[in-house]
Amino acid sequence: MKQFFSYACLCSLVVLTGCGLFGDKTVNGFNEVLYKPPYKVLSDSIDQFPNNADLLLRRAELLTQNNQQDVAYYDYKKSWQLKPAEQTAIMFAANLFVTGRTKDVIDLLDSCVKKYPGNPGFKRRLAEAYTHEGDDSAAIALYDNMLKNDSANFDALYEKGILLTQLKDTVHAIGELEKAWRLQPIMQTGLALANLYAETKNEKAIGLCDALQKRDSTKEFVDPVFLEGVYYSNIEDYPKAIALFEECIHID
Repeated sequence: MKQFFSYACLCSLVVLTGCGLFGDKTVNGFNEVLYKPPYKVLSDSIDQFPNNADLLLRRAELLTQNNQQDVAYYDYKKSWQLKPAEQTAIMFAANLFVTGRTKDVIDLLDSCVKKYPGNPGFKRRLAEAYTHEGDDSAAIALYDNMLKNDSANFDALYEKGILLTQLKDTVHAIGELEKAWRLQPIMQTGLALANLYAETKNEKAIGLCDALQKRDSTKEFVDPVFLEGVYYSNIEDYPKAIALFEECIHID
């Protein structure tokens, strides 16, 4: 009986494998996509030249443009295996993020950090992948390494500040975001910093929010006004807070 059961299981496995239920594109419905416009011409060419990495990459890009990320994954993967190139790695990593293959993207980016040391983008994306995987200490260590080599790396400062904010390490988050703000006083950095100032009852929130409002020539941007209201609410100056919240309602 046990022999019969084992034989039956083996036959089932062979049938399932032959039918492609463990990854065959035809069974998964991918051919229905790949052999219709706008992919058919490329697919026909790939049938003739299955190891042409450039054709595979072109089809992957086209699939990505049409939000066929799961199908594009196979083309990116094969193109990278056939012809590892920096630009291919960038696009493949983006696909792995979108399709939720975090462990795979960590492996890819780790190899790219070593293969392309002159491209800091791979380190930043690797830190992002570590964060997605829940390995915050590895992400922070990577940001620290980047900043050790370049203390004026705005992206590393900003992203480390945002990560520290998520980890509730507010003091150090403020420090990193202040450095980022001094390097590039752009709106997204200013708002992130103003939010931390407001939540910690730091009066610097007032000056920063005012500075951000002055950049709004149309007077239609509500966030700085709202954050200033949050600051006054947190210090229990409710009349000023209410006036600012009413201004927010008037704006939007």
